[in-house]
Amino acid sequence: MKVQYQTMAELARDTLLVGAKEKSPQVMSIIQNIESHHFSVRGKFLDKHYMIPSAHCIQFFSKGKKIYVRTTESEFITAYRLYELEQKLPTHFLRISHTEIINIDFIDHFSLSKNGLVRITFSDKQQTYSSRRYLKKIKEILL
Repeated sequence: MKVQYQTMAELARDTLLVGAKEKSPQVMSIIQNIESHHFSVRGKFLDKHYMIPSAHCIQFFSKGKKIYVRTTESEFITAYRLYELEQKLPTHFLRISHTEIINIDFIDHFSLSKNGLVRITFSDKQQTYSSRRYLKKIKEILL
């Protein structure tokens, strides 16, 4: 693939135009990577609002009627819904249940149980479990 750079004054600020002869999986992968590279999540902790880079997020989960973002530093509350995050997050995020999305870059190890669940242990030694409903997708990504 040949890569060229050209400045175009007529484009809006911070707009990147990707040109290709045809739409291909490789081109779409590049576009998705660029779009998700700088995605940040708005989070709230102790009445302060933060912009959290997605690369710092370990997991997103719902508890009660709120969505939480767990990072290496703390847990934040976000206004995003899980389905919105699932669409916006980079490809290294994986939906493992109706109530949880995880960052596979933070997985230390995982094990399959006889009842069809996957026990996932993160690099900070915290654990979570998948649901059977998402097992096929989890196996495709992790195995």
